[in-house]
Amino acid sequence: MSMAHVPILTLGAAAAVLFLARADEPRYAVADGTELVRDYRSSTKLDSGPCALSVNGKPLPAEEAPDLRLSVVDERTLEFTDTIEKVADGRPTKLVRAFGELENDGSETLHIAGPDGKVVDKASERERRSPFAGKSVRFTWDPKEEAYDPAWVGEGGDDELLEKLAADVDWLGLLPGKAVEKGDSWKVEPKLFVSLQLPGGNLHWEVEGKEPDPVADSINAQLSDNMAGEANATWEGRRQVDGKELGVISIVADLSTHGEGGTKEGEQRSMELDVEYEGEVLWDLAESHIAAFTFDGKVRALMSIERKAPLPTGEGLVRQEFDLRGTSKHELKVSAGK
Repeated sequence: MSMAHVPILTLGAAAAVLFLARADEPRYAVADGTELVRDYRSSTKLDSGPCALSVNGKPLPAEEAPDLRLSVVDERTLEFTDTIEKVADGRPTKLVRAFGELENDGSETLHIAGPDGKVVDKASERERRSPFAGKSVRFTWDPKEEAYDPAWVGEGGDDELLEKLAADVDWLGLLPGKAVEKGDSWKVEPKLFVSLQLPGGNLHWEVEGKEPDPVADSINAQLSDNMAGEANATWEGRRQVDGKELGVISIVADLSTHGEGGTKEGEQRSMELDVEYEGEVLWDLAESHIAAFTFDGKVRALMSIERKAPLPTGEGLVRQEFDLRGTSKHELKVSAGK
């Protein structure tokens, strides 16, 4: 082979590499009037080891403590339709959200092992529903406040319910804000992951016939506000799915949060939560919006309850601490409306 051919081949190979290294820029630019149907599914299952018991600050010896273990199951289904009325500057500035099926079912089971080794299970099933089911809300972007102003459409409810809703369910904070090539990575704000557990924000889940638990509500709000850690996204290129070319963003996150609160009667509760997420987001490059996501999580929840209780020697402060571990899975599918 003549040496004269080498530069030509080298330049040809370089051109091919440049051609293959195509840059993409995932962005939000939905056409006005677009209707998007969103289907969320999530599942969390946690189990604890033996409950750690202490009385007046002193750990109870294992031979004296009952063997208490806790199992928690949480299942959520959310369906709603967004009509994007107006888009500007990379976000919807007016949209109407029509809430459909909203269900949050689960259980808490306390496993009690007696001295004879026999285990008794005390299960508490729950079905939580949201007052937003069947209702519609319009979100209007206020550029001065840099926030959305929500308002009921048609027959609504208490305006206070609107205060903690989240208009953004397209994960706009995930976007890199520039063109990216396969393998490019960027940091992601940890609080973005609050929407995995609370897509659409606080939907005020309630159990029929039961009064709201203000302590639990306060702790849940703190868990959202205190979310911290590290999260990274990587552009994985394009993938053909059902005839559409979708951008693929892989995500890894190591997150933690905490919350605490107490009742008027002196009961104190606390929660420490650590989650490791791995997942991917699919982005519709033609329609310029999120198309789907799937996340798997490894979860550790340290839950404690402290209250005064009668003891043989008088009233004492009893503390129960459950170290729960397990997994969670979160999925979203977005489809075109009518």
